[in-house]
Amino acid sequence: MPIHYMKLHNEVLTLENSLSEVKATLKRIENQEVTKDAVLGFILEFGHAYKDLSEVKKKELANLFIEKIEIFHKERDNGSMIKSVTFRFPIKLGEKHINKLEDDGLTSGNLVETVVLLSKENSTDFSK
Repeated sequence: MPIHYMKLHNEVLTLENSLSEVKATLKRIENQEVTKDAVLGFILEFGHAYKDLSEVKKKELANLFIEKIEIFHKERDNGSMIKSVTFRFPIKLGEKHINKLEDDGLTSGNLVETVVLLSKENSTDFSK
């Protein structure tokens, strides 16, 4: 077999191997696809499980998400005491990804302290 055919043959084999690797990667990605329904189902189940946890377990769970909370020495005029919250992973806030929420003490409204109650409605239609 002439040398230029051998080179072309080797190049075809290399391309076929690369194509096989790409197909395998795409298959792995498809198998790990996260759907909206799966996420909503997880959130609902998490809410049920969280409700049944003891206070100690709830604090342990919060520690998995929150690395550090800094507080002001005295309550501020607006009633706030939280200076900053540092998360263990990036949080999407608007268009930015942040690891730390801060209130510099000079401006009001940068950090909002909120308590949220999530509850499940009777509807099982997640497409709403």
